Amino acid sequence: MLHIVVFARFAEEFIDWAKRHEALSNLRPRMQLVALVEENVEASSLSHASGVRPDLCISGKRMVERINALGSHVGRGDYILVCACDDDILKLQVPNDELGARWLGLHPTAYFGSNFRPAISNQIFKDLSHPSDPSDRLRRYFQCPFPGDNSIFYGLFVFEKWFETFHWAALQIGGIENCESFHAFDWLWMSRLIYLAPLHKPTDRLVIRRAENNWKKYHDIDDCRDTDFVLNNPLWPLIKTLHRAYPDVHLKNQLYSWLVVKVRERCKLTGEEAPNSESLKEQFLEGLKIH
Repeated sequence: MLHIVVFARFAEEFIDWAKRHEALSNLRPRMQLVALVEENVEASSLSHASGVRPDLCISGKRMVERINALGSHVGRGDYILVCACDDDILKLQVPNDELGARWLGLHPTAYFGSNFRPAISNQIFKDLSHPSDPSDRLRRYFQCPFPGDNSIFYGLFVFEKWFETFHWAALQIGGIENCESFHAFDWLWMSRLIYLAPLHKPTDRLVIRRAENNWKKYHDIDDCRDTDFVLNNPLWPLIKTLHRAYPDVHLKNQLYSWLVVKVRERCKLTGEEAPNSESLKEQFLEGLKIH
C-alpha cells in the first residue's frame, strides 16, 4: 500500500491540492490519501473536493503530532510519499515490493516553480545511491552544491524506516516537542535515512514540482543584525547536533560550508560586512568544542 500524505494549514489548501490531483484516483485501491491539516476539520468537510477524497484526515494538531499519529494508521512495510499542499505530483508509479528490499526509498526528480528549475538535490542524488559506506554517503549529502533545497524530504520511503528516523532525529534534540522550533529539522531527519542505507537515484517514476523556496524567510533581519555570526546563525543548532550525532563521519568541512553560505545570505540582507574567513573558521571550530 502507498500512502500519499499531504500537509496543509487549512482545509481549503488541501481541497485545492486534491482538485489539481484528480488523476491520482486511478491509483486506488493501491493508494491511500491522507490529509494532515493543521486547522481542526472533519474529514467529511473535505469530501466535496472533486476527484480525490482523503481516506484519512488527521487535524487540529501540530505538524509533528500529526506525523507521529501516522504510526497508528500506516503499516510498517507500507510506502509513504510526503507532499506539501503547494507542491504538485507530476508523475507517480506505485512501487512494488522490490523497492523496499533494495532501497529505503526513492528520491524524486524535482523541479521548482513555473519555469521548472531543476532541484539542486537531484545533482547530489544521482550519485548518492552508489557509495556503500554510510560515512561517504553522509558527507556526499552535505557537501556542495548544498546547502540548497532538501527535496529528499518529499521522496517516497518505506514507512518503518522513515518513522524510526523521525523519532531518532527528535531524540537528538530533546524530544518531539522541540522539532517545530528547531531550524531545518528535516535535514537532521533525512540525514539518518541517508546514513542507514542508499536511496534510489531520481528517475521518472516520481516527478514533482515544488513551490519556489525563498531563503530570506530563514533570516529575521532585526534579530540577527550586529549579533554573533556563528552562535546566532540559524543553522548553528543543527550544525552542533550533526557534529555530535556523527562523530566518526568528519562533517566539519561540509558544515562549515553551510555556515559560510548562511553568513553571506545574512550580509546580503542586512548590509553588514562579512567577517574575515580565517576568524570565522576559528570561531566555528571553537564553538564546536565549547558547545
